[in-house]
Amino acid sequence: MRPVPALLAAHFQASRNRAQLDLGKTGRAVYWGIGLLFVLLLIVPALLMLLGGGYFLGDALPNLAAPRVLGALFAYLILIGGTVGRSRVLDWERTRTFPLPLRSLFIAELIAGFGDLLPIFLSLIAASLLFGIGIAKPALLPLLPFSWLFVVGAILTLRHVLGGLASSVMKRLRTALIALCLVGVAAAVIASVVRTPTTATLLAIIDVLPTTQSIIALNDVLSGHLGMALLRQLYPVALLAVLVVLAAWSLRRESQPESRDASAGADQSLWTFSFPAIGIAKLHCVSAFGSTVLALNLIGPLLSFYIFKMLLGGTHYAFLLVPVVLSWTVLMNAGMQLNQFGLDGSGVKALLVLPIESRDLLKGKALALSAIYGVQILLLLVVMSVAGILRPSTALAAVCLAACQCLLHVGIGHWASAQMPRAMPRNPFKSSVKTKPAPLLMPISLGLTIVSAAVFGGTYVLAGRTAPGLLLPAMAGLLAITALAYWLVMLPLAARHLSNRREVLVQFLS
Repeated sequence: MRPVPALLAAHFQASRNRAQLDLGKTGRAVYWGIGLLFVLLLIVPALLMLLGGGYFLGDALPNLAAPRVLGALFAYLILIGGTVGRSRVLDWERTRTFPLPLRSLFIAELIAGFGDLLPIFLSLIAASLLFGIGIAKPALLPLLPFSWLFVVGAILTLRHVLGGLASSVMKRLRTALIALCLVGVAAAVIASVVRTPTTATLLAIIDVLPTTQSIIALNDVLSGHLGMALLRQLYPVALLAVLVVLAAWSLRRESQPESRDASAGADQSLWTFSFPAIGIAKLHCVSAFGSTVLALNLIGPLLSFYIFKMLLGGTHYAFLLVPVVLSWTVLMNAGMQLNQFGLDGSGVKALLVLPIESRDLLKGKALALSAIYGVQILLLLVVMSVAGILRPSTALAAVCLAACQCLLHVGIGHWASAQMPRAMPRNPFKSSVKTKPAPLLMPISLGLTIVSAAVFGGTYVLAGRTAPGLLLPAMAGLLAITALAYWLVMLPLAARHLSNRREVLVQFLS
């Protein structure tokens, strides 16, 4: 068998075996049933609407506004697909042991990356829009697959380029962490006070995008200007070629064995603790600080604040900005909160043989996760206060809201971490079969975020709109109730569940 089919077959079989082990027969049936309903009720109607939108834009293609809309939309799809998700899909720990040529690794990695849900969904959006254009302008049908291949190729290669760049930067994690926080705070503060660019500036930026030029080239074909159309297509083709070269270079670096000195920079000092939970919390914080996950979780909420401020600021829904940003922040932390032993990896064996009760283990994890989340909220509060969104009283109420959401997610995360343990990659830009999240963690995290946003965020909005003087007392009372529920109900039940699942943690995390 050739290298590329062999790599893909091994990747597919390993993913299938992992799903069978995780879900079982009943779980697989439920998972595929939910997925089928999701496709029939949401995906198919959305694609049909996009098909109609593509037909409408294709009919209006001679008007410059239509290529601008399509170019901006395709550029947005490339940006989202290229920045979200892991760039490494194959099991690199095993592929390094075989003398595989770079070309085979690169082709197999791109094909396997296209099998992820996000690239599939984004490519379907692009295909629906382009097919709608083809229905409106049948003469363009032979050329539209090339535009689709550019979008898909740019998504897959951009993931590798950004992943390799981030991996190189994160090798100096401590410096990069401080720099990311400072840059994020400065960017969010500047963006909150700088006025939005004018319409003419935005249109000029959209016009020079390679995706826009590719769509305008289709209009040139309809007008009979084949030479101009070819020149316009050279721009996106050249850009895609550059991305391919950079992605291959990044892949070559990743495929080389890394020389690591395990003892370099290690802290040889012995730690002493007054309470076991404090020791577990410090160990978790040190482990998180040694990974890129913490850096991403610190900078992500600041960028999200800027995006949501652009969407909601100055509208009738500006009062939703604080609960929306906080809810999005807790969703970004779901990976660590619902998989609290993920960063421990094979070290979970040593952790579980310590003479520490399950309750103290979970208390230590809760303290560490709350401290990490508290730093994120503190950075957000600074930015929001500088932007004039929060006053001191509302800032304290926002802290109570964030604490309620954190306690709910951490409490449910105690159970999920024991029920569906999974090793977490210390560098999320690299991937391995062993470090893929459990399939049910995503719907659980989304469901928890929706519930916490509706209950806690709804209380925050309702009190702030109807009785601003009662906002802080209402949120403080809600926080007290949530803390009591966590301490008296969630923590004891989760500790009992962890005691019964210790062998499972060792099996999945080792």
